[in-house]
Amino acid sequence: MSEIRESRLEALRHQAISRATLTSVSTGSSTLYAPPYEKGDVSTHKILYMAYPYEGGDNTSIQPKFCFVFPVPAGITDSVTNEYDDEGGMLKRVLGAAFNGGNVLDAAGKEVGRVIDNFAGDFKRGGASFEQNEFYFKGTAKRDFSFSHKMTPLSYEQSNEMKEIVDNLTRMSLPSADGNPNPVRVTSPAEWEIHFLSNGVDNPFLPKIGRCVLESVSVNNTPNESFQPSKRNYYPNDVDIELSFKEILIRTREDV
Repeated sequence: MSEIRESRLEALRHQAISRATLTSVSTGSSTLYAPPYEKGDVSTHKILYMAYPYEGGDNTSIQPKFCFVFPVPAGITDSVTNEYDDEGGMLKRVLGAAFNGGNVLDAAGKEVGRVIDNFAGDFKRGGASFEQNEFYFKGTAKRDFSFSHKMTPLSYEQSNEMKEIVDNLTRMSLPSADGNPNPVRVTSPAEWEIHFLSNGVDNPFLPKIGRCVLESVSVNNTPNESFQPSKRNYYPNDVDIELSFKEILIRTREDV
């Protein structure tokens, strides 16, 4: 069980991708290119979204079901958000003494004395009491990533592919009822890998993102303030899509 858990954690961390890896991944999955695009163009900068369906238990598929290829979007940001707490407050310090094997009554007495000293200090002319508190590290927040894309098909074929991208991105973001029309339980949505590719390999400067969940998919079918469909298949001529992800694991300094 511990080996399974360790392998699962390893799978959740960022795995570098290469041309050979990308070729082998694409063999057993559907690779969809967001329009407009030029077929076979791997020299430009791309973002790759890889959807790994849930298979039950603690496992997701080892092979992605879909690979969605978009141009690299604007607004790629990376941040670190740490959470700290100070030691302020009598109750915190008394409880801290208890948890650390100290004398609770002695700690409470010291706190009462400190409160009295501070109270007296507030009445000194031209000054106020100040207490230097220590800060304690609570944890690091999981990273969020949001990306926006505009799809503008240049042909009837690309218009159909655009609909296929929207449908399958939405499908992979939803839970599955496992064929039961009135489910009591549903399976988890897919997990995702995100890669920024330059010339077919990971760009070394852009963020390295571990396995993610897709928290929201927003599709705007009327980005031009009115519905402007194609005359041939009545699909929109332009579609804006926004994807919001959250990393499953926190990042540590060993990941940088």
